[in-house]
Amino acid sequence: MGTNKQIRKQIRGFRKVIVKHRKKITLELEKPTPDQNLIRKWRKDIAIFETEINKCLRKLPGGRP
Repeated sequence: MGTNKQIRKQIRGFRKVIVKHRKKITLELEKPTPDQNLIRKWRKDIAIFETEINKCLRKLPGGRP
């Protein structure tokens, strides 16, 4: 598998996890007493994954996914 293909695969994986975390946050916020620690952790994870996506994009020719 080529390097570009591996990078695109990583980006897709990060984006899937971000979507899952956002759904978890939404579901947690709908609870009568949401666990703020979990929400904080998921938001932190999302920020980390977004940073990783940006790093991966810089590795691709033209910076495109």
